[in-house]
Amino acid sequence: MLKYILVTLYGTSGCCWNRWGNVLAFEEINRKSREIMIKSIAHVQSLGYKILYADCDSIFIKKENSTKEDYEKVAEELTKITGIPMTLDHHYKFIALLPQESRPKLEAQKHYYGILYDGEIVARGIELRKQDTPKYIKELQTKMIKTLFDCKNIREVYKIGYNKTIQIVKKAIEDIKNNKIPAEELTISKTLRKPLQKYKSMQPHVSAAKQLLSKGEDIKPGNIIKYTYTNTKHHNPICRIKTIPYNGKINVDKRKYINMTISAMKTILSPLESTKEAHEQYSLV
Repeated sequence: MLKYILVTLYGTSGCCWNRWGNVLAFEEINRKSREIMIKSIAHVQSLGYKILYADCDSIFIKKENSTKEDYEKVAEELTKITGIPMTLDHHYKFIALLPQESRPKLEAQKHYYGILYDGEIVARGIELRKQDTPKYIKELQTKMIKTLFDCKNIREVYKIGYNKTIQIVKKAIEDIKNNKIPAEELTISKTLRKPLQKYKSMQPHVSAAKQLLSKGEDIKPGNIIKYTYTNTKHHNPICRIKTIPYNGKINVDKRKYINMTISAMKTILSPLESTKEAHEQYSLV
């Protein structure tokens, strides 16, 4: 992954709320970024590299048998060609680009996960990066990624890592069914963005905030509201969740957390699903 600074002020320069905003500056930033992106892609491809993904501030490239030093050299060349400082941000062992929900054949912007050669996980736009994902689901998804990519090559990812990841998910579902996960690890945290009276629908964190308000808590915008699902089918939104601190043991909504687990699994395995059969056939050749 090669990263460069292009459009830090792009959004604010054209925003109507910015008193110093300038549409011409906004358009020029956009034009310049496209120009640099085209130059970068053309040069990288001329060197025999494959473009995996590119957006406003980075470009992901790949070439068989290339080393970290090779990628650093490409970054240096692009810096000279474009006049924009570029560095090698990450050197991935494996990376998966997530597909768009509406157009599965296209990658979603800034939705990916990967693992570096030193074992560090880098992820954007998935559950483990979101504030309102329970600790248990975040740790489970991290374990999925490490298991999936604990392989020597891509064939092993499809033949070994994939199946091991499925087994981890099955075990997690059984643990949830058998009440082996503490309610504290299933707690969801979400920031209250505006005053309670401004919300038109009873979203879970709004219901939780009203529970806390009824207990005498000072609730205001900016508060982080913590709650656990107990019965998402209840007709009263207030009764669908419980807030911290809990009074005694609570029964969590197992179906809700199992669905969260399955959703986290689908996020990780979705990039592999469409090509798994092809890779399995190729491996048999």
